[in-house]
Amino acid sequence: MGEFLTVTMTDHRPIKIKKDNWHIIAENVEHSEDGSDTWEIKVRESLDRIQYIIQGIYSCNHPEFPSEERHGFLVDDIDKVPQAIKNIQNLIKATPKLAHVCISRLKA
Repeated sequence: MGEFLTVTMTDHRPIKIKKDNWHIIAENVEHSEDGSDTWEIKVRESLDRIQYIIQGIYSCNHPEFPSEERHGFLVDDIDKVPQAIKNIQNLIKATPKLAHVCISRLKA
């Protein structure tokens, strides 16, 4: 049957996807020095290769102030993916390096 995932979107309601139909084609994760903060960006491609989900998550695992922030964009053109990655990086307040490495992992 396959596993489903609900993706929080930035500019509209969340979407539910079947993971088997959306493969991760690029991702990157960074951690703070003390390990309490995590920034993550993932890029998923639909099986028909005409849609892309760019999702970002910021997590704080500090015992006194745990929090999480999620953002996502759905785009219909691979050439729009790098800018969506940069937008996610800004929204989750990550370093430019997080976005740069993720973009560099996209297929040529």
